[in-house]
This record gives sequence, structure tokens and C-alpha cells, in this order.
Amino acid sequence: MGENKDDSIYSPLQQLKMRGSAIVVVLAMFACTYLSLGIIVLFRVKNAVFSSSKPITADSKCKSKTVLVSGAKMTKALFYVRALGRAGHRVVLIETPKYWLSGSRFSRFVSSFYTVPDPRFEEDKYTEAVLKICKDEAVDVFVPLSAPSVALCESRMMGILKSKLDIDTLHFNEEDCTKLDDKDRFCALSKQFGLLTPVSFRMESKDEIRTFNSKLNLQSDHESSQQYILKSIVYDPLRRIDMFKLPCADTMLDGYLNDITVSKSVPWTIQEFLVGQEYMCGAIFRDGHLGAAAMCKASASVLNYRNEFIPEIFNWMRTFGQNSKCTGSAQVDFFLTTDGRVMPIEFNPRAGSALMMVEDSKLGHIMALDEEFFSEPTLQPDSSQPDLYWFYNEIGLLLAKRFSIAAVIQFVKEIVRGKDAVFDMDDVLPFLMFNHFQVPLLLLDTFFAGRKWHKVDFCIGKVVEDGGGGGGSGVWWRGGDELRGRCQPLGRRGGARDNREACANCLVGEVPVTATPGSYAGDTWSSCGEFRGCGFRAHNAYFGTGLPTLVPLGGGGAPNVSHITKSVRLPT
Repeated sequence: MGENKDDSIYSPLQQLKMRGSAIVVVLAMFACTYLSLGIIVLFRVKNAVFSSSKPITADSKCKSKTVLVSGAKMTKALFYVRALGRAGHRVVLIETPKYWLSGSRFSRFVSSFYTVPDPRFEEDKYTEAVLKICKDEAVDVFVPLSAPSVALCESRMMGILKSKLDIDTLHFNEEDCTKLDDKDRFCALSKQFGLLTPVSFRMESKDEIRTFNSKLNLQSDHESSQQYILKSIVYDPLRRIDMFKLPCADTMLDGYLNDITVSKSVPWTIQEFLVGQEYMCGAIFRDGHLGAAAMCKASASVLNYRNEFIPEIFNWMRTFGQNSKCTGSAQVDFFLTTDGRVMPIEFNPRAGSALMMVEDSKLGHIMALDEEFFSEPTLQPDSSQPDLYWFYNEIGLLLAKRFSIAAVIQFVKEIVRGKDAVFDMDDVLPFLMFNHFQVPLLLLDTFFAGRKWHKVDFCIGKVVEDGGGGGGSGVWWRGGDELRGRCQPLGRRGGARDNREACANCLVGEVPVTATPGSYAGDTWSSCGEFRGCGFRAHNAYFGTGLPTLVPLGGGGAPNVSHITKSVRLPT
């Protein structure tokens, strides 16, 4: 939707590097198999000497169920599989054909694995295949770990499974899913419940946006004038991190609007611009009861999870559940503003990854909708819960920073105080298969198909390609406004606060750099390497070799960058 995919922005050398980088990463991941085996042996010895491992016992309090879980490629699917298995439930796992070698299928807790048609393209066939699997496997509960693009499809199938096979589903029904996924309608619903929400306005045409911007510009001379964010209501994996701010110059707005579609069927929202720290909260509801919840700081893509309990967010979630009476897994994004307000900015009616911080034997029962466990206090991460990371993402960061002293120190700290999100000493095969087969196979698929790719997102188990999702900071890039480095959209989580300031400030090799495209100064640095407002795109930094390359995007989204004629190499 408005995304420029013109191959002319890539030189032949850059295209060669993109393919070459895929092969380099594949070879590196294969070579690192020995490192992974060494880690497993080390933990085996440690457990044998210190007897730190605990036997896995099923909770006999509840009847064992057969649970169907979708989304096998993602780390959260492996987490759900293990939690359900340890609660004594039998797990059947499914995924689309592209991800047939998902590491989670090799978990000891997976009873059966199937590939099914992709619901984005063949919803009827997908529904038919899931119905057959449910009959053959005598499934009791369906737990869809939906990608944003198929959440509604899962909601529609939820009704079919209930009516035909009396199968319960841990997901929002179609009406709730549609309403909650709409940022504007979600804010309106929250206000009905007496909850704080940011001011928002629904936009169904470009002229409405222009009129709104003109009104803001008339007020721009006042010190107290409010800024707003223009956001797509329809999920867009790339546009979701634009953070295009209003008011702005009419020419800048026209340039942005030329690159997007706005209509009744593709509405946008203009939402109050908030200053503060962003958090996300993963949760499971049943009939409005908050069964489990976990919170952490948020960014466009999170690859390091650290538990933080924010009472105001917890109370907001509990109140929302009590009023909505909803059932499903959700991940809600919040802002804790500088003046102490807790403001939700969007409700994602699908399972997120924050719940991976909850380690409790009861969680599997909550996932399986065992009713008696929803009458107990909300499950939350223990205060001693270690941080979560992905080991090979951390290795990639270390290589990208050329083993600088600061990077090595940070790497050691991360490894010591945290734990790998995939590694489990009682279930080691997924760690090997995910890192050394699933990821390399996806990269080889990208290489042979000749598709452009940006990064490996270990959390969602994907190679993020042009037009694909995955968002944020990955193994190939993590700049930011702190020494550790996480790319931050400016004005949202730190950095420039005005459209007229430099469009990007980040740390590369601990050296600050600035990219300013002259007369067209946008306001956003996105964490997956996209300079949308200013008309630059950052290529992925190639594994172990260097830094991102900025090249002009061209097109309607960058009307004033014609004077930039060559790539810009960020210095170390």
C-alpha cells in the first residue's frame, strides 16, 4: 500500500551484497551448530553436578485436553507448546508450507505436526484443513497465534469450530476482533468504560487529513499547540512505524499522502502525540477475567524482554476486561506519559510475546481455558524472572559492533542476567532446529527466489523481506539513543521532537551520526531501518561486515531529495 519497491534504488553491487549476505549468514549459522552443541553439553554437565534441573510433572488437577496451536514458526508458539505440555495437555501444531521446518515442531511436547494452506490466500482451504485436523485429532481447544493479517480469519473460523465440533478457541470473536483492532473504535470503547485514552480522529479521505492539518497550522503559533500522529488503522507492517507527525508543511503532507491510500475501506486515524515511555502488556482474558499478564518496555520490535510491573497498566487491563467481558489473547501498547498518565495507543487482539516472561505451571491451564484457573489471582512474572534474549541475535549484534569493548561487556551482561527464549535444557531439539535449520532454510529460500531481505527476526521466526512484517531491531542492526542501542522513532521514544530537526540520530559502533536530507527533513527513524519521512532507506548491515547503507527512496514520499545522487555510508 504505497510502498515503493522500485529495483532501481538498488545498485547491482548492492543486490549482489544482499544475496551474498544471505549465503554468509547461512554458512555462519551452520558453522555455529558446534557452538550450540557445546552449550548443550555445558548445561548437561552443570545440571548433573548441581542437580538444578527439575522433573516435569503434569498437573492432575484438570482433565487433559488436546490443544491445537497455530503459528509454529514463532518463538511464542514454542512457549505455548511447552506450557501446555507441562500442564498435561496434548499439543497438535500447525503452520503454512513455507515454514514446514519450524524448530518448534521438534519439541518433545508436540504430539502431531501438520502444514496447512496459507489463510491469507486460501482461507476456505485453510478452514477445511483445520476442521479435518480437529476431527482426526479430537481437538478440544484451538489456540491461534495469529499474525495480524489473519487474526480476523481465525475469528471467523472460531465460530465454525464451535458450531460444528464444539471446540473452544482462545481468541476474540469476529465482532470484538474487528472493533479492538480498529485504533479509533478501540479508543471510543475504552472511553465508554471510563478509561483514559488519547484523543483521536478517524480519517476516511486525504482531504479530511489536509483540512485537519490546516487547522493545526493555524494554531501552530501558540506555545500549547498539540501535535498528532497519523496512523493507519488497517495493519501495515511497514507504515505502522512511520510516526508521521502533524502539524507539518502542506508540501510535506502532500508528499506523504501521495504514497498512501486513505478511504472508507482503508481508514486512518490522527492520534494525540504522546511523550513518555512506551510499554506493552501481554494478557489472556476469559469472559473478562484477566488470567495472565506481563509487561515490559516496548519498541517497534522487541528482542530483549525485561519484566516491569506498572500498577496503572495492570489496573487498566483488569478494568477493561471486567467491562468488555472479552475472551482471547491480546497485546496492548501503552504510553506512560511524562505527566504520569497511562494511555493505551492500540489494542492488538492476538497473542503477543510478552507472556513468555511468565513461568508458572498454571499458565498452560489458562492457555487451555481451564475455567477454575481463571478464578485465581492473575498470573504474572516472578520478580526474579530473568530477561529474555535470542542468543544468535546477541552474537550478531556483537559482530556488527566489531567486538568493541563496550559491546563485549554488554553481551556478557545480557547472557549472565538473562536466558535464551528458545533454549530449554529439558527440550533442546527446538533450539538446534530453529537456529541451524529453520533460519538458514528461510534465507536460502530468499536467496534462490531473488527477493530482497532486510533482517532475520528471531522472535517471529521470519526473514523480513520487502513488503513483509517483522518490524524493528534485529540481528543486523540496532542503533538507538543509548549505548546498548535500539533504533528509536524520533520524538516518540527519545531524540528529535520536531519535524524540522535532523531526521535520525543513532549510535553505530558507539559513534553518534546524523542523517539530514536537506530541505525535506522528516521526523522519524524507524527501528527496522526505514527513514520514511526523509526519503532514505537503510539497508541491513551485512553479517559481520559493516554498517547500514542509506539510499534515496525517491517517489512521491520524498519530493525534495533529488539532489542526493549516491548512497551514504554511515561512519564508525
